[in-house]
Amino acid sequence: MPEEIHTEIEISSVVEQPCGYAPIATADVLLEDEFYIEGVIKIEVGDVPILSLIHWDLVDQLWDYIVTGLPQIEGGQPFKTYFPDQPSILAITPADDGALRVTATHYNGEKSALAHRETFLKALKSAAREFYEHLPNVAPTMKEHCDEQLLALSKLTSDS
Repeated sequence: MPEEIHTEIEISSVVEQPCGYAPIATADVLLEDEFYIEGVIKIEVGDVPILSLIHWDLVDQLWDYIVTGLPQIEGGQPFKTYFPDQPSILAITPADDGALRVTATHYNGEKSALAHRETFLKALKSAAREFYEHLPNVAPTMKEHCDEQLLALSKLTSDS
């Protein structure tokens, strides 16, 4: 039986706050070090947690890597990025039947699932926009960079 192509995609960002990790949209305590922003991009494809809290890293830099790779993904090319500060890899590669294989490799193993291409891209772009819209609330010096990334997101070939 072929592997299921999932349309249920959840992607969100959390940043470290004094009380632990908080969703970027509700984080409200200014970060002590705006150049070392710890957090997590959580990605769940179907019931497979591709990225979770064990994948903490420099979340702003990881989002930058992903946004830089979005045109490559949209163009049907494989994308792979290493995490900025962890021995982890995120790979998004084209698969058959209009799907994307989303894979995270970490020291404790690999998680992988097939995601419906358009649904995944729409969720990824939405989560990236949410991250860059809210990051200046806790890292005000990042506002100009966030505006640049939001502009880059707005210029992508599709609004998927």
